Amino acid sequence: MPNNKIVDELYKTYSFIEENKEKFSEVAFSNLPTKMKKEEKLEKAKKNLTKYMISKIVNDGIVSMFNNAVSKMGIEKAFDFFNMVIESANLEVPIEDLMKISYNKEYKDFYNKLISDDKKINNELLSEVIENLSQEEDEDADTIIENMLTGAKDDEKADNSVVSNDHITDYFRMIKDIPVLERDEEQALIKKYRETNDKIYKDDFIEHNLKLAAKEAVKYKRSHPDVKLELLDLIQEGNMGLMRAFETFDETLGYKFSTYSTNWVRQKIQRSVKNDNNTIRIPVHMGEKISKKNRFVVDYRNKYFEIPSDEEIMKYMEMNEEQYKNLVKAERIMDPTSIDINIETEETRKGRETSFASFLADEKTSNVENDVVNSYFGEQMKEFAKKVLTEREYNIILDRCGYNKYHEPMTLEAIGKKYGVTRERIRQIEEKAQNTLHRKNYLLGEVDEKREYTVTTRDELVDALYRKNMNIVINQYRKNTPNSVFKCMDCNQMFTEPPEDLIRRGSCPYCAENSKKLIKK
Repeated sequence: MPNNKIVDELYKTYSFIEENKEKFSEVAFSNLPTKMKKEEKLEKAKKNLTKYMISKIVNDGIVSMFNNAVSKMGIEKAFDFFNMVIESANLEVPIEDLMKISYNKEYKDFYNKLISDDKKINNELLSEVIENLSQEEDEDADTIIENMLTGAKDDEKADNSVVSNDHITDYFRMIKDIPVLERDEEQALIKKYRETNDKIYKDDFIEHNLKLAAKEAVKYKRSHPDVKLELLDLIQEGNMGLMRAFETFDETLGYKFSTYSTNWVRQKIQRSVKNDNNTIRIPVHMGEKISKKNRFVVDYRNKYFEIPSDEEIMKYMEMNEEQYKNLVKAERIMDPTSIDINIETEETRKGRETSFASFLADEKTSNVENDVVNSYFGEQMKEFAKKVLTEREYNIILDRCGYNKYHEPMTLEAIGKKYGVTRERIRQIEEKAQNTLHRKNYLLGEVDEKREYTVTTRDELVDALYRKNMNIVINQYRKNTPNSVFKCMDCNQMFTEPPEDLIRRGSCPYCAENSKKLIKK
């Protein structure tokens, strides 16, 4: 159990999490080793409190917990602490709670000072609050729509670059003359809807606020020009946010509907971009984790001038190895590979470019043409196999490839029953036959068996081993001596022999000997 000084030091700041001191101590110092430095113990205790805080937020709500934190820590430290909790747990602050924190009169002086200083705020929760309070100073919706229709340019960017077709222009013309409701008119229309539950009042209310959704969609398109979604799609998502805001709006809180609904509109637009902007959709929570990881990488690189290791990223993200692999996998599928990308093959080694598309089937080619081609090469393969394989190997290969009276490939077990042996024995014979075909085919096309095959450089030897698909590495290459030192990666045996003999045989001497023993059995 930690000493009282450490408990008091933490309890003085974080007592709003758990008012009972004994309970607080139990939560903060659970699973802590007895032998630990004070600094490490404090750091670990803070992490325990953060995890416990998440469950408290779920049960008690973020507003009451935040107000308690302000009374104990002060508003600035409370924002820092809650931002850390929200980021670590990937929590979303409900818009209703965000509005209550934004329009709390006790925090008004603190917010006004930040707005007047006009400094960049690194705290995401606090920046959202300030954005709520500052949004009425933004460009008016009528001005934006007018500029969109006339093609005028503002100081930042030409608005007509956002307008892409006549449908958008027609939509802006339709909503241009719809008046915005005053506060009294809003209250009266909402009251009628509450009393009658008539959908016509809801539709009328939403219609008077369509300019708000259009304004936010245009602003988002301006600040994110690389977004693939069209402006009309963004406007449609914003309108859906308006409808959701109307259902949850509480007119008794004192602020206008436009102030409240802006958050819903922005959230809906941002969600739609995250869901639909990528070719392959990934879950929103995974996208937020990817963004958090990328921010950490950028900050780390700017601070230490190097890329953080996977272990450092996992520690920051509080992930295990499996979770981190899934995160990296999700990040990779966000950027699909083009079928025109060049890949490394034997052809590229000879100076010819080969794309991924070269390996895809040609759907324009008819099945009849494919059958003719396959039939021709099938006959060629059978003739070649009959020359280099034993009769038993030849028949097993035909059965496995489907060149039999059934015209269908047979399983190892079925062939084993046919020959009265086990399926494992058939697999061994098949593997040996395939190696023989591969080796003989290589020697037929690349090497004349009647003359001595020589290797003059290490690169030629590496290329020959690669061509013959031999899982062997060169430990030592001796150019002026007959023997070189090799290691087989299949059996982990080292051996010494002339490179020409190894290439001609096509396999490690130990593996070849073991293969002979299996065949005799």
